[in-house]
Amino acid sequence: MAIVQINRTSTSLGSFSTPEEAAAVAAKKRQELEAAKVAQQLEDEIRAGGGPGKIPLRDRFGKIRTFALVSPEDEAPVRQHMWHIAKHPDSDSSYAQTNITVGKTMKMHHFIVGKPADKGCVCHINGDGLDNRRGNLRHAVRTSGDVKQLAEIVKYRATLCCDDDIVRNNDGVAVVILRCGSEALVDDAMWRLLSQSSWTLSNWGYAITRVDRSDIPVQNLIWTLMHGPVPEGLVVDHIANGKENRLDNRIANLRLNTRGGNMHNRAKAANASSRYYGVSLVGGRWQASIMFEGTPHALGYFLREENAARAYNTAAVRLYGDKANLNKLDEAV
Repeated sequence: MAIVQINRTSTSLGSFSTPEEAAAVAAKKRQELEAAKVAQQLEDEIRAGGGPGKIPLRDRFGKIRTFALVSPEDEAPVRQHMWHIAKHPDSDSSYAQTNITVGKTMKMHHFIVGKPADKGCVCHINGDGLDNRRGNLRHAVRTSGDVKQLAEIVKYRATLCCDDDIVRNNDGVAVVILRCGSEALVDDAMWRLLSQSSWTLSNWGYAITRVDRSDIPVQNLIWTLMHGPVPEGLVVDHIANGKENRLDNRIANLRLNTRGGNMHNRAKAANASSRYYGVSLVGGRWQASIMFEGTPHALGYFLREENAARAYNTAAVRLYGDKANLNKLDEAV
């Protein structure tokens, strides 16, 4: 009787009759390990608050830090990449990013709707750079002060916000807290909308936020929300003109004005020689003058400071009408 010798292949996975059998078992083992890895990742995601449509964003150590939202049709291709969170260089906003090849990155919103053309951008309508659902993305052209876009953002965010108690100051006025700790006064109707954005204090003392690298003053946003876009050539002016009133953004304190009218309405310098607008001490006499459309107009010299202030008031009413910034005088003097 002939004796048939069977050569067996030994591996770390066991002993096999043929190399093909060993390769098949090894491939199956790799699939099992990959499936276990995916299952562990999903378990980690769920434990961290994930679920369908939520793409985990990891740090450089692989730990889940937060999630990005995507539409159902985009979830499968997006999950083929490892995503991490990145900060926008010109703002506090974050976005999702992945490494496509060595040294080349891709933002998630570009991955989903395509890269924008020159001078273009992909905007997140609700202002959340991690919400990459298709309905929240749109191609746009960068503009200086896209206030209408920000109006869309705050309106959308308000629908997602719960009715928390309004934050108020000691006078009972609704306030939005700026990052520096200052308080901007707002109407109750505006508080819920405005409190969803991050606001900072500009060098001029106004509350501002950033949209696509542009500074948006809070007064412009409020006016747009209440009355529509600010007409070309006009600005939103604070009626009360003290420096401290630049943060009083209640609707009753806002109005449209020309740029010249806005300059006319500015607060008086603390080191001025007179306590009145348009009055200065020159050579022992009080000079009255007023600016209109960038041109100074001399109103004369007066022995009494109050008379110079009255001359200024008369000219201000004639030039600026009901928007005139008037001196308060004791008519008995």
